[in-house]
Amino acid sequence: MAEYRLHYKKGKVGVAKAHAEYILRENKYSKAKEDLIYKESGNMDCIIDGTSAIDFWESADNFERINGVSYRELELNIPNEFNHEQGIELVQNFVKNEIGYKHPYSFAIHESHNKDGEKNLHCHLMFSERELDDILRTKEQFFKRANSKKPELGGAKKDNIWRKKEQLLSLRKSWEVITNTALEKNGFDERVSCESLKKQREEAIKKEQYDKADFLDRNPVNILGKTLRKIKRVGFKNLSKEEQESITKYKEAKEIRASKKREYEIKKGNVVPTKEECQLKLNKITNTTEEDLKLKALNIITKGAFYSHSKILRKIENQLLIDPLNEVLRKQEKELKETINSLKLENENSPKYKRIYEQINRDFEREKEIYQAASKDYGIDKLESLQEEKITKSYENKYKNASSESLEFRMKELEVENPRELAKNVLTNFRLEAITKDIMINEQLKESLTNKMQTQLMIGEREGYKESDLKLKEIEKKLDYKYKEYDLMIDGLEKQKEKVDRLENEIKAKKDNELKVIKTLLGTSENTNTDKVKNYIENLVKLEKAKTNYEYYSNNNIDEKYNIIIYKQRMNILAYENSLVEKEKELIPNKKLLEKEAKRLLESCDLKINSLNKTVDTLEKGKEKLDKFTSEKKLENGYTTIQLLALNKITKGEYNKVFFEAKKISKDINNLEKELSQTSKLNFIKRSSISKDIETLKTNYNKCKSSEENLLKKYKDSAYLKDVSSNINKCLNTAKKRVEKENKSLKEDRNIQYLIKRKLNEIVGLEREFKPYTKNKPIQLQKDLKHTLGGLKKALVQDKKPNQNNLEIKLQKEKEGWEL
Repeated sequence: MAEYRLHYKKGKVGVAKAHAEYILRENKYSKAKEDLIYKESGNMDCIIDGTSAIDFWESADNFERINGVSYRELELNIPNEFNHEQGIELVQNFVKNEIGYKHPYSFAIHESHNKDGEKNLHCHLMFSERELDDILRTKEQFFKRANSKKPELGGAKKDNIWRKKEQLLSLRKSWEVITNTALEKNGFDERVSCESLKKQREEAIKKEQYDKADFLDRNPVNILGKTLRKIKRVGFKNLSKEEQESITKYKEAKEIRASKKREYEIKKGNVVPTKEECQLKLNKITNTTEEDLKLKALNIITKGAFYSHSKILRKIENQLLIDPLNEVLRKQEKELKETINSLKLENENSPKYKRIYEQINRDFEREKEIYQAASKDYGIDKLESLQEEKITKSYENKYKNASSESLEFRMKELEVENPRELAKNVLTNFRLEAITKDIMINEQLKESLTNKMQTQLMIGEREGYKESDLKLKEIEKKLDYKYKEYDLMIDGLEKQKEKVDRLENEIKAKKDNELKVIKTLLGTSENTNTDKVKNYIENLVKLEKAKTNYEYYSNNNIDEKYNIIIYKQRMNILAYENSLVEKEKELIPNKKLLEKEAKRLLESCDLKINSLNKTVDTLEKGKEKLDKFTSEKKLENGYTTIQLLALNKITKGEYNKVFFEAKKISKDINNLEKELSQTSKLNFIKRSSISKDIETLKTNYNKCKSSEENLLKKYKDSAYLKDVSSNINKCLNTAKKRVEKENKSLKEDRNIQYLIKRKLNEIVGLEREFKPYTKNKPIQLQKDLKHTLGGLKKALVQDKKPNQNNLEIKLQKEKEGWEL
């Protein structure tokens, strides 16, 4: 379809010749001539003895004033409906209309193609601001300042109209009119517009062209040309933050435009949808209700206000699920609901609304027919879930190289996962999990503190009792707040039942697909007895680690930053427990096999531990060296170690050369002096020879030390040294962090191997007797997540004995006095 684009820019002095060569595909750009369709230059006979286009633009670079404008340029998009001859005629008409015989110009028409084979026919039009006046001038004189009194003595006058905004608007409108005239002349129904997308959409809605309005409901595809050139030169990572954002927005806008353009062309019947498009669209059409069409009509009549308010309302409702006690959000929710209801009441019974709805319904039915007809051609009898196929393929790629142990554990995780529980946790940002666990912890603290107070009351510990009473009140206050928050969260989830159901179904579908893939892959793999025993022991260790992590994150969940980790650790615990119980049924009865395989595993376990110990020791030594290098402690020469490394880099190794040479000479002097002291005083010849050698070495030593001192003085406190030192320091600190991270990981692996070794020793009888894992009561925080406030309390708090209730009554009555 025809698309409008006119980009207006100016060229600085010094780039006119290079740009002319580029668009005209001449000189060094002649190799790229395959995309050049046509080129033309004109109005350049104003120069004495004539000139070529490239020479003219080179003269503009040479003789225009510094910081001046050597040319203006228009980049024009030619409708893809046109062939080359029609495109050339269109540009020539525009040049004749706007440039005429007043200004020297050059233009070239290029044709490129994107990855889908779609052509991009466009024109680059360069022209000079200087206006022709029938006076012949030399190249140098033409670009001089104009002389109003004696024009023949000065240069050609610049037309300042090209600097005004009104001229740009006039050019935009002119290109629209000339393009639309050409489209009509050549029998095309398409038209272009120089107006913004917003104004074009408003115009389409007025004309009841709602499919076109949908296509125009997007952001414009705009970006600075220099940013695109820079990304080709330096890459995305080396762009500034603002440039990266503009590139990302540009790509997103481009993808949305391409998607909407294709959808619009399909609706018009110009393009046949693919099989995948039919499957996706028919699924969407099937799920579209009459209410959806009415809401779309309501959004159109309110100029987008209905969808805008509804979007904000959904966002606030999601935030309320996470923070149900936020009064500001509740007030905003109420105001938005009132606004949305008033929009419905004002417009739903109006004749305009009914007319819009009828047109939307007709467009919907026509679109439905197009996709149904195409689906019959592809032989699609029933709606196939393309999304499920994609999900299945993604899981197959994910697990194709996975071990059978990891597949089995993942299967156990999926089996214990409750889709509805997960859906509600996802919608509440896993706060539901965290709040429930927090309530359990505080209920346990309350019970423990109540028992402690009973003891204090019995033994007459007055001060301790009062302190415990204050703590109990704080816990009860916190519990009341948490119960209230929990109750409101559950109510909010009940109100959004449709969203919960939809997410639950999505999770369940993905879960079923993943399980199906895992079971298929497990069916093709076989585990040896050694693998089974190894996996069983590893799971025993990992279970203990998961329980430790679960308790740690639960008790340290400040600002609720560990919500999702707490949920995942609980799922891991349940999965490990189920896996262990299942494996014990197979392994524990066969004690001899278990012991035999445990002995074999012990050998490999010892080898792994030794290997890990060596690696850890190596990393520890490396870390010590890095610590020395990055130390801020200054040496005798006043430099830090990093500064000396930087100095050596700056001097290209010269510092190290003189430093180590001096060190070597000093060692040689010490050896000779030692030899001299051991030589007999009567051996004059030898002593004389050694003394001369020592003097020579001392002279060389002094030279080396002098060179070293000169280098130290030269770069002392220099900015260059600081910059190089800073870069080296960054590199060393990065290396240190990597070493620390790797060391920490290896130590964890080593600890796991030690625990595995201990379990294996228990099995073979080298340590205490091995006891199979006994599954405890599962950690089931939210059975169906439909607890009422009282119901949750009843579920979490154990039944109290009568004397505990009496104590609570007694403590409540007692305020000032002390009774025993």
